[in-house]
Amino acid sequence: MELEFTYAGREFIKGYGGGSSFDGRNHDGQASQLKVLNRWQLFEHLEPFWQLFKDEKLLHYTERIFDRETLPFNRIN
Repeated sequence: MELEFTYAGREFIKGYGGGSSFDGRNHDGQASQLKVLNRWQLFEHLEPFWQLFKDEKLLHYTERIFDRETLPFNRIN
């Protein structure tokens, strides 16, 4: 298709489905201010959340997305 890359629209949150499931459309026009890498903290008190990381594939991708200082990997058995 040979489309040219652009950041146009990057800061806007689409209205489809009400926007972000965490923040709705509160950050529309300022989407880069969404703290998407901190959302896991909403679930850290739930043991089933930590059980998910027994899946080797999920753990692999988690380690690629989060650094050791961001996610407490010591809680993953």
